[in-house]
Amino acid sequence: MLPEQMVFTHQGELLALSSALFWALAVILFRMAGRGVRPLSLNLFKTLFCIGLFLITSWVLHEPLLPDLPSAPTASCS
Repeated sequence: MLPEQMVFTHQGELLALSSALFWALAVILFRMAGRGVRPLSLNLFKTLFCIGLFLITSWVLHEPLLPDLPSAPTASCS
């Protein structure tokens, strides 16, 4: 087995575990923030923060915000 292949042997498991850890950390941090901030303000902040991260990621990866959708075929009456 090549060294490159060994690194990615358990990539899915590692990504799943890191996702769970970040989720748990986010829950703890938002619970702490929720003690001093009103829920509406906290949700507005979370939404704007996520939109900002989404836009940055889209820009870095050179991906369009909305994918090009194929046009639906039109029915012709003959």
